[in-house]
Amino acid sequence: MLLRRIFKTRLQVVIATLAVFYLLNVSLQSIFFGADKEIIYDYTTDVFLCLKNSTTCVYSGELKLGNTGEKTVKDITVNFSDIPKELSVSLNIRDLNAAHQRDKDPEVNNFNLKDGNDIKISDFSPGALIIVKFSGNIPAAKKRQLIDLGINVESGATVINADPQGTEFGRIWTSFL
Repeated sequence: MLLRRIFKTRLQVVIATLAVFYLLNVSLQSIFFGADKEIIYDYTTDVFLCLKNSTTCVYSGELKLGNTGEKTVKDITVNFSDIPKELSVSLNIRDLNAAHQRDKDPEVNNFNLKDGNDIKISDFSPGALIIVKFSGNIPAAKKRQLIDLGINVESGATVINADPQGTEFGRIWTSFL
């Protein structure tokens, strides 16, 4: 009855219902269905502060990469379009969650981006989570580089742009349904 008040015709109700089912299917697909080889990544900006008339900006962001599949992924390349070299970079490797623990730590090369804009990862075991944190002061003239930052993840596995820990949490909860 509520839909009939919002929409004027039955066709609009049917289209709206189909659109809702489509959006639910697309958004929850990674929660209900996982691949044998699956990499889920997410980049978030925690702090990005540029004061008016200031020559520097404060920035903090992090990239999370998780192997949510069942098999080890041999080679992964994470390419950043253009990240300022003034940022300091730190690396943390841990378990995706307590229920999905890693067998071993993956090998991560060039995580500090000193030799180009690519991070190379090999032997990324299931249940591993890589967190790369970027922080520091950058010249205000370079703030556009971070606003337009592009990230491309290349792998022989299925690659999904979502929160790896949130997806794993959703999969655990849906297993109870």
